[in-house]
Amino acid sequence: MKNLWTIVAAFVFVSGLFSGCSDDKDTGGKTSDTESTQQDGNGQDAEMGSDIQDTTDMASPTDGSAADSAEPADISDVQDNVSDDANPDDGGETVDMQEPPSGAYIETKLLESDQILTKPGLKYTVYVSKDHFGIPHILASSLHDALFAQGYVQATDRYAQMELFRRNTSGSLAKLAGALDPGAVDDDIFARMMGFRRIAQATYDSLAEGSDEKIALDAFAAGVNAFVDELKAGKANLPGAAALLVNLTAVEPWSPVDGLTLARFQMYRLGFDGFSEISDAGFVKKLQDAFPSDSPDETAAKRSKIFQDLARFAPADPTYQFPGFTPNGKGAHEPLPPQKPISVPRRTVPADALLQQGLTLLEGFKSIFAIVRGPSNGASNSWVVSGNLMQNGHAVMANDPHLENDSPALFYQQHMVVEPKTPEDGPALNVFGASFPGLPGILIGHNEHVAWGLTTASYDYSDVFMEELVWIDGEEWPRVKRNGQNVKLDIYEEEIEIGFGGVPSDKVTVQIPWVPGRGPLSVTIKDGKVSLPEGNMALSFGWRGFEPSDEFIALMKWMTAKNVAEIQDSLQYWQVGTQNLVFADSEGNILATAHGYIPNRPPTAKTWDAKTNPDGWAPWWPLMGTGEHDWIPGGLPLDQVPYAKNPAAGFVVTANNDQAGVTHDNNPLNDYQYLGNGFDLGFRAGRITRRITNATQEFPEGHKLTVDDIGDIQHDTFSSLGERLAPFMVQILNAALEESKNPGVYPALSELVVKNADKTQRIEELRDLLVQWNFEAEDGRRGEVTAEQIQHSAATSLFNFWTVALSLRAFGDEQDFAGVGFGDAGRVKALLLLLETPQEAATFDSETGESVLWDDMSTGEITETKDFILLDSFFIAEAKLTEVFKSAVVTDWRWGDLHGKTFKSLIPDLSGGVSPFTLPQPQEGFANGYPRPGDNFAVNVCNGGLGDYTFTCGGGPILRFIVELDPAGVRSFNAIPGGQRWYLDSPHFKDLLTYWLDHERYSVPFHPQDVLSKNENLIVLKP
Repeated sequence: MKNLWTIVAAFVFVSGLFSGCSDDKDTGGKTSDTESTQQDGNGQDAEMGSDIQDTTDMASPTDGSAADSAEPADISDVQDNVSDDANPDDGGETVDMQEPPSGAYIETKLLESDQILTKPGLKYTVYVSKDHFGIPHILASSLHDALFAQGYVQATDRYAQMELFRRNTSGSLAKLAGALDPGAVDDDIFARMMGFRRIAQATYDSLAEGSDEKIALDAFAAGVNAFVDELKAGKANLPGAAALLVNLTAVEPWSPVDGLTLARFQMYRLGFDGFSEISDAGFVKKLQDAFPSDSPDETAAKRSKIFQDLARFAPADPTYQFPGFTPNGKGAHEPLPPQKPISVPRRTVPADALLQQGLTLLEGFKSIFAIVRGPSNGASNSWVVSGNLMQNGHAVMANDPHLENDSPALFYQQHMVVEPKTPEDGPALNVFGASFPGLPGILIGHNEHVAWGLTTASYDYSDVFMEELVWIDGEEWPRVKRNGQNVKLDIYEEEIEIGFGGVPSDKVTVQIPWVPGRGPLSVTIKDGKVSLPEGNMALSFGWRGFEPSDEFIALMKWMTAKNVAEIQDSLQYWQVGTQNLVFADSEGNILATAHGYIPNRPPTAKTWDAKTNPDGWAPWWPLMGTGEHDWIPGGLPLDQVPYAKNPAAGFVVTANNDQAGVTHDNNPLNDYQYLGNGFDLGFRAGRITRRITNATQEFPEGHKLTVDDIGDIQHDTFSSLGERLAPFMVQILNAALEESKNPGVYPALSELVVKNADKTQRIEELRDLLVQWNFEAEDGRRGEVTAEQIQHSAATSLFNFWTVALSLRAFGDEQDFAGVGFGDAGRVKALLLLLETPQEAATFDSETGESVLWDDMSTGEITETKDFILLDSFFIAEAKLTEVFKSAVVTDWRWGDLHGKTFKSLIPDLSGGVSPFTLPQPQEGFANGYPRPGDNFAVNVCNGGLGDYTFTCGGGPILRFIVELDPAGVRSFNAIPGGQRWYLDSPHFKDLLTYWLDHERYSVPFHPQDVLSKNENLIVLKP
């Protein structure tokens, strides 16, 4: 690490360096001028008029190389150069500094935007350099001071977002907005029911006094509160609607527990799947009720095994990264030999009313002010590549988590440097990365030696239990029966304050029941009241995350780790993270692991088999809470949790997929361990793996990957689903053309061909469009678009419209008959099964040679075939395309006109209009959001879905992060969908969005000379 005070001297004595300079973008070679910025008297950035559609107005990224400058002069203590004449309390005046010494740096004065602030609680002076993107680079002499500054700068840029985060997760939203939205009360009860804050408090209390972790949490909170003091004193304000929503005089102090509460909530969103298990149980029950094998309706009876085809466990793309991790060294393709059947009662299916009661909680937060609504639609990509496969010989880590894309961006970037003056000042630190605003430390990032990233592992971390209630005279709450004993519930009394702006005007008090050693009892929450379901049964939830855990300790250790070996030692503290963790170090090592607590279910909970015991028990449906299905203490042995360190392949990819192949044979329960069942389809993992493999094996000898290659893979918009399904579409169009020429060749198509006899040329035109498609899902709108790209864009539109029509035509009749919706993943797996390997389908009819699902139940005696449904879907799609695009001209079918992304404001416009923080704004002309390439299941995620003909996407990458672990100096690159500050008039409100939209990235200033060259303004925090 460069001497801290030498670095600080550079910041203090250099003003406006390189302002107006331009650099080549890392990936595009595009140049632009860096705009100068100033701050007004309130310390708020002045808007410089950036237009998100005009990329030439953007501040330019660097190429990551060191800036050309001489070594800064070594000054032992730069504090001596800070003038005492400056007013430390005004928060916005220019700071008068002494002239710098002659030599390495030209004589100059500080920028007018520089500030000097006195912040009680600091031990030493802290320097915060905001770079040309508004990213803070914190230079401190103690861990406490660095985290204090982190809390302060996060709050100055994102406090309104942090306030919403903590109120949603702690269950105090109604105090802020309950008078406007009564739904906030129920949201608060839900948060209290799940116990996020209560568990966070217990986690905080478990930390040792004086530990680095407790120091960090306390200091971060103190820093946030330094900004809260400014708010209360009228020296700062909040953006837009937040200023109307939050009464500044009623803002409550930030607590060290607030960050841990947010962390626990995110663990819940990404690792708890209890509600999906209730939903899945309801799905299966409706299918079984609608299609019993003994139904007098023959068409229904033929579909008695429909569940097996519409809820397949096997991946669509079987790409596995962790072969041979099992105790006997066998991989995923070698399941256990047949086991002796276990004599247990058949599975108990929860009653309809009980399932429905559980489903009322499925959406979770419902208030218009909720930070999230509904289950997480998160997905993610990450991979690590060893130096052996990289052109420059250095290991690389890449990570792009996929979560909600709102305004402001979900992540906040920051850089912290600590050079302690005494041992009591904590460890030395030099770390950059991003995290949720309100969360201390760095969640995804790198230091000088190690980089780390996260993706959701998709293992089965939680269970739902059916509790038998026992009522005891004189007791208000029932007990639950377990192992023959009547166990008392734990009852938590919660007071919910209701008001506006943080000022309460009313309150409700509710009681929350928890099952000891397990978790919350599923209750009905309605109109501010809590009630149990009727009858003597209730559902409860089991998850390791309902207990305190030590992930923050692991996170703190990552920030100072020197290599992967130290990372491995730290993983003992990573217990509930529910993530695939990837690491790379400057020694060339790579590691990927799903380390964490996975429940070890007893054999009695794993008796289901689709063919031999379809009524058996399985952990993805509710289990009995009376003891026979209780978890085996300790969780799965860690040697049975997939991991890979320096694998022979030289890389590891994680993308929410089944990395070990435990679902390869469509049975998750016949392996040496049960890990999970609800993995991603595998398209993203497969595509990334093939691109890495092809780049290193099929190119001329000697070719290796570059950082540009890694970035290009993150931006990949290849339609893997199109590659699989489009050939069947071309095939049926060829058959239709042949039938039109030679009637009777394809009798199943005769009716449709005759009915559409005037569309022969149209069939030929669209057949050729698909034949020429390279499966690149072009949006056809952004940038300079070629004629070929427009054709591919039209083909993308045709394919996606046809896929929607096909899925609705094939399965819509069964959906309507059963009264249940089929998910996108289930439909896709079913379509691939019925088209590619129909004989493997449970609904295969040997007489017709295809699945009975192709026949439309609603047409009575008429029996539709696969070919008929395929061609009929084509005509439906062609008509729908013409209707939606208001044109029959193929070149007008630009995919990006429909497939778009809107970044909705986290706080809605209280007048009912479009919030000025929502992007794009109506005047920008993008009715369906910014045009996006890619389609369902692409690496660069922007899933439009298969349920209807609207293709706007919700979630997506919240950052695209690449780290190259060069021992001579780590380089990192990033892109986030938005900016650092949530203030509309700031040049850093949306300045980074164009990089994200245009699939570009900026080089992150990390080394002293790079940070110095990009310094935009300096904030000095004095004790």
